[in-house]
Amino acid sequence: MDIPQKRFSLTFKVPIWQIRPDFEQELLAIELRDGDRLQTEFILLDVKTGQAGAPYQAPENWWVGLEDTNWRVFFLHGFADRKVGAHVGITAVSADKQQILWQHNEAVFYGLVEGGKVLAQPDKTEKAKFIALDAHSGAILENAIPREQAEAAVAAFARTRAQRGFYPVPYPVESEYFNLLSRFVLTRTGRQVAGIIDYLEVGKFLILSYYEAAPDDKWKNWLGLFAAETGVLVWEQVINDSLAGWGTSSFFVMKNTLLFITEKDTLVGYSF
Repeated sequence: MDIPQKRFSLTFKVPIWQIRPDFEQELLAIELRDGDRLQTEFILLDVKTGQAGAPYQAPENWWVGLEDTNWRVFFLHGFADRKVGAHVGITAVSADKQQILWQHNEAVFYGLVEGGKVLAQPDKTEKAKFIALDAHSGAILENAIPREQAEAAVAAFARTRAQRGFYPVPYPVESEYFNLLSRFVLTRTGRQVAGIIDYLEVGKFLILSYYEAAPDDKWKNWLGLFAAETGVLVWEQVINDSLAGWGTSSFFVMKNTLLFITEKDTLVGYSF
């Protein structure tokens, strides 16, 4: 069996706040937030090559965030209420040219749909009717879309996008499968795990993320690849060696690349 090979490891020196995948083009939009400098940056990474574009900095340095990405466009939001973090405003930025394509200052992002459209509330007070915007121009294509129709369209496009990637299933300690998986990890690695296990079967591999007790009441998060046919441990790596608690969705797969974050600031990709 081929052993997975490291395709890239990118350390940004500031925390990776969130990632939004574009599975169709094998791209990742990455939001970086530097709390010391109150600076937010957005980067587009080509997973096929491991090459990252130049960081984009919005005119507003801090009170801005990433909603989603597709069609080589970043969709950013501002904040209506900085105390509670409510989103308002949509800014579409070309990931290639790093130029603002359009802005709607009062609209509230709801989701992406087929046909290169963005669905949004026209303003923060309108909860029942939505508008459809052209993703590249911001032109209003449809008005007064009922909530049920908007929900269905966003959910359908999300399902289509998700089919192109692979996400693990979380099994918390109270799950009936946790004991089975924890025994599997113990017999293959010798590690006594607790809390939650993320599990994914893809291709010839089983991929598991699991937690082991560490000093000072912390937790060490491991990522392990096992042969699907035999259960043999193929590869294992620490994702984070000192966590205060457990989390989920610590990795995902884009086509034949395993992607995960180590120590909050390094994005790693392994091909298999």
